[in-house]
Amino acid sequence: MIPFINLKKEYSSLSEELNQKILNILQSGYYILGDEVKKFEEDFSDMIRIKYAVSVNSGSDALFLAINSLGVGNDDEVITVSHTFISTADAIVRTGVKPIFVDINPETYCIDVSKIEDKIIDKTKAILVVHIYGHPIDMDPISKLANKYNLFLIEDAFQAHGA
Repeated sequence: MIPFINLKKEYSSLSEELNQKILNILQSGYYILGDEVKKFEEDFSDMIRIKYAVSVNSGSDALFLAINSLGVGNDDEVITVSHTFISTADAIVRTGVKPIFVDINPETYCIDVSKIEDKIIDKTKAILVVHIYGHPIDMDPISKLANKYNLFLIEDAFQAHGA
């Protein structure tokens, strides 16, 4: 059997650096916030060329907070891709909003941009795209759709940091 991902191999290549970081955090006593988190947020915002980055405990909660911050309500809808981790739909549902699923582009496994517009109705408040397996989505056509219909646009890059 060929594993989908070999986490032991990934860890072994970074083990010294990771172990030292973990030890530093444990010795500092700052398991939340602290200098390591501040440095991570600064380094990450620099890497993706944005002014600010705020880290949270999980990608699931990051999506929930992003959707919740939009002021969406129970009758609203968020369009997202059908092929993603459960956290994408869960974050939408936890805010009381209905997820509307769009099929994938079979070459990238990302949302099929050509199928989004057909799903937009008056209740649609946002499009949540997922950059998956390291494949970044071409955001230009999705941004144009979001602007055309005055929709919020959320990017889930959990599996494509820096891609």
